[in-house]
Amino acid sequence: MVKIRIHGFILLLGMLFSGSMNAEETRSLAGIWQIRLDPKDLGLSQNWLDPQTRFEQSISLPGTTDQARLGTPCRAEPEISKTGLAGLTRKFSYIGPAWYRRTIEIPKEWEEKRITLFLERVIWQSRAWLDGKEIGQQNSLSTPHEFDLSSAGPGKHDLLLRIDNRQQFDVGRAHAYIEDTQSIWNGVVGKIELRASPLIWIDQVHLNPDPAKPSVEIRIGNRTGKAGSGNLLLHISGGNSPSEKSVPVKWDVQGGTVTQPLDFAGKLPVWSEFHP
Repeated sequence: MVKIRIHGFILLLGMLFSGSMNAEETRSLAGIWQIRLDPKDLGLSQNWLDPQTRFEQSISLPGTTDQARLGTPCRAEPEISKTGLAGLTRKFSYIGPAWYRRTIEIPKEWEEKRITLFLERVIWQSRAWLDGKEIGQQNSLSTPHEFDLSSAGPGKHDLLLRIDNRQQFDVGRAHAYIEDTQSIWNGVVGKIELRASPLIWIDQVHLNPDPAKPSVEIRIGNRTGKAGSGNLLLHISGGNSPSEKSVPVKWDVQGGTVTQPLDFAGKLPVWSEFHP
C-alpha cells in the first residue's frame, strides 16, 4: 500500500541530489543507424565488432526491426498459420540477435564528466562495444540498459550494439515477454542518448518502508579517484508539510553508502485504496 509514496520519494531524492552537483547533460542518438540481423548467431565468431565492418541495411532508432520491415513477413497466402490466428501477429517477425552501429561524438566539454549510454525499453539482452572494445552487457525487461563510457576521450567513436530478443530465461507467460500484449520487438523504442553527469553521483537508492522505523540507504558512485565528503539534501513531501534534512556523507575511492532514518519527517502518511 505504500508503493506509490515510495516511488515519488525516490525520484525526488535523486533529482535533488543530482541537481546540487550540476544538472545532467544529454545528447540524443536518435536517427539512422546501420543494422544487420544475425539469425544464425554468427556475428561474434565472424568478428562483426571490427569498427571497419559496415552493415548495408539501416534503421531509424528509436524504433524496431518490425518498423524497418526487417524479418519474416506475415503472409495470408498460401494460408494463415494457426499461430497467426491465436493472437496478435507482427507484420515482420524477428527473434534473435541484431547488430546496430553508428558513429558517435563525445564533446570536449565532457572530458571531466561521467559519461553513460542510456537505452530505454530494450528486449531482452544488450551488449555494447566502443571502438571494438566491449564495455558491458545488460539483461532486463523492465529497466533501462545503461553502459559506462567514461573511459572514452572526446572525439568520434564507433558504437556497436548487439540486441538479442531471444528468451534469456524462463519467466512463464509474462506480459513483458509475450506477443499477445506488446510484441517481442528487437530495437530500442524509448530514449537512446548519451548522458554526462558529475564524477560523483547517486548510484542506487533503497527505501525501507517499515512503518515503525522508515529509512533510506543511498549508494554513492565515485570516479574521481579520490576520497571526499559532502552534504546530501533529503526532501520528503506528501505529509502535512514538506520536510528537509541535510546529511553529511563521506566516500572513498570506490564510493560510499549512507543510511539515514526518516524520523525527521514525522509520521508519514500511507496510501489507502479508500483515500488515495
